[in-house]
Amino acid sequence: MDGTTLSDIGGYRIVYGTSATNLTQSVDVSGASTTSRTITGLVPGTYYFAVMTVNLSGVASNRSNVAATTVQ
Repeated sequence: MDGTTLSDIGGYRIVYGTSATNLTQSVDVSGASTTSRTITGLVPGTYYFAVMTVNLSGVASNRSNVAATTVQ
């Protein structure tokens, strides 16, 4: 947030759920250069997602803004 280059990114954590205020499920994504992840097994409905950066020590950042999508 302060413009400092991050040098110890270990990966990302995607948190998600069926309510924007209750993101109860998560999936970890290894590697700083990974730019996508497919989440399978979602039943039809609206899902809300946010992302956190995880450093090499396993410490997660604050989550991003929440985005929504509908699975059909």
